[in-house]
Amino acid sequence: MPADLEPADLAAELAAALCETPGEQYLLYEYDGQWVLALGVQTMVELDSDELRVVRNGTTRRQAWCGRPASVLGEAIDRLLLETDQVFGWIAFEFGVYRYGLQQRLAPRTPLARVFWPGSRIVMTRTEICFIGAGAHHRQAVHRLLRDGIAGVPQSRAVELSADPSGYRDRVATARREILAGRYRKVILSRCVDVPFELDFPSTYRVARRHNTPVRSFMLQLGGIRALGFSPELVMSVQPDGAVVTEPLAGTRALGRASQTTWQPAAIWSPTPKRLSSMLFRCRRHFGRLLRSRNRELRPSPIS
Repeated sequence: MPADLEPADLAAELAAALCETPGEQYLLYEYDGQWVLALGVQTMVELDSDELRVVRNGTTRRQAWCGRPASVLGEAIDRLLLETDQVFGWIAFEFGVYRYGLQQRLAPRTPLARVFWPGSRIVMTRTEICFIGAGAHHRQAVHRLLRDGIAGVPQSRAVELSADPSGYRDRVATARREILAGRYRKVILSRCVDVPFELDFPSTYRVARRHNTPVRSFMLQLGGIRALGFSPELVMSVQPDGAVVTEPLAGTRALGRASQTTWQPAAIWSPTPKRLSSMLFRCRRHFGRLLRSRNRELRPSPIS
């Protein structure tokens, strides 16, 4: 790997060269200093709210299921892991409603998860590139990019964020009143933002990755979903020895108060009640999950 080449840029451009066509499925995942580009589908596990499907070699095996989706998905993944050492995919937010007994609110055939055994993988770090099950065209694409260099990112375009057609600010105000009234402690509210042009996912990933220092990042075109994203914290991870690690962030701060405070939070962080409350709540929630598990041995993180 050339010293001046960012693995994230190479990984995104490889995805653009090999996967950015209709019908192609892939997942790019960054973790622990490596970027894994999982290409093609050898076997796909599709979990919906009323059916589990396993697609392999053009044949689909279907079965109805009931109970908890985690058990159903876990058994299907365990069967895949008898044949491979890694699988990739996504789990939808709707997967979590079973935890609270709200599954009756889901529409029929609601997608819950898509997990696949890739046909090939290309693993990139700052020092090397590894091919797993890759074909000649995969190697040629890598050699071509290394030989010709990575093109610059196209000029980015701004997206209007101030418009509020869905009443997002009103929902935030309502949530704040309900939290102050003690109805609950925390809620994460989302909103849709219209993008009035075709989105270039690989280039967007490259630009966003340069402006983030995530512990995890991803880009995918899988199971009818295209997405990319970045996680600044490690919510929960299971290590090869079975140890479970959680590294929640200490909290957030208000955006837009003043430029000198908005963009220099690390230099002026202070233990205000809001940040302490956020930190304690997140730690209690994460450790609560650990204590409900079978493995209750707690050890400090190497970076704590």
